[in-house]
Amino acid sequence: MKDEKWIERKYMFSDYLKGVEFVSEAAKLSEEHNHHPFILIQYKAVIITLSSWNAKGLTKLDFDLAKQFDDLFLQNEKAIIRK
Repeated sequence: MKDEKWIERKYMFSDYLKGVEFVSEAAKLSEEHNHHPFILIQYKAVIITLSSWNAKGLTKLDFDLAKQFDDLFLQNEKAIIRK
């Protein structure tokens, strides 16, 4: 957790396109939940930041979606998740 209002994850990939593919899949999950994080691609790194604006902080949905992003990452890449 970045603080009490944000969950931030940094996912490291073996190459740029794997990160882009991950973002595409993460975006689909976000759409399914109608919950849209900030997503930043920095070459082989993808940083996702979650918060619930209506709640002015974190909700169960943020934690659930962060877990789904982690699971998606671990299915496709054997690398490091930085919290």
